[in-house]
Amino acid sequence: MTANFRLAPMPEDIEAGRDWPVRKQPTIDLLKDWHPSVICGQECSTVIRNDLLAALGANWKYVRNGNVIVLFDSNQHTLISSKTAMLPTAPGPDGTIDPRRLVLVRLQMKATGAHWWAASTHFTAGGDPAWRVKQMTAAVGFIKANGDLTNTILGGDVNSSLVDDPGPRTVARAAGLFPLRDKLAMAQIRNGSYDTFNDWLPTLHNGRWIDDVFSGTNFAVYYSRLVETLGASDHNFLIASSIALS
Repeated sequence: MTANFRLAPMPEDIEAGRDWPVRKQPTIDLLKDWHPSVICGQECSTVIRNDLLAALGANWKYVRNGNVIVLFDSNQHTLISSKTAMLPTAPGPDGTIDPRRLVLVRLQMKATGAHWWAASTHFTAGGDPAWRVKQMTAAVGFIKANGDLTNTILGGDVNSSLVDDPGPRTVARAAGLFPLRDKLAMAQIRNGSYDTFNDWLPTLHNGRWIDDVFSGTNFAVYYSRLVETLGASDHNFLIASSIALS
């Protein structure tokens, strides 16, 4: 699963009555309903992380880089190693930098003994789209240098709905990491026509995904669904179930 949890606390959310204490239980309920074994999370701030871990149980572990995180069920996966990276980031209009991050973990599936890599990232929103291309270029380069692209699943908020040039999906595809809609036809993805960003409103059905799950050539995706968060976040979550081919 990839999930942008919406940073907390945020003054505008407190004012609007949708701060984390309001969203906490609906978020936990969603995770328990869909029971992913790995969550690639973004905007998972300290209060969110602590509450999720308390609710999901002691078997849930994590590796993070700032608010970018990979959470995993240690009953199903053993952590072998982990690395983090800072991605190239453009300064904002006021000159400050909101750093973009990547987490890469090597896991072993207890059921099969197979090793694989899970990664989570969050790219810059708005501004020059060339920065998102640079960030994906850096991300796949880091994964290639420290893992195995063919055996990697990358979940992230890439802040781009572009499917073709120019965009981060083009870079990922060229490196051998394929977005969900390359692995499955739209008709095979439940709620695939829904947008992943809802902006706290009823979800539009434009098929505009700024979040995605990328997987290497050794993974066959057999099920996927966009899960409406219905007020738990300003993003909807994406689930992908896959099997390793070797």
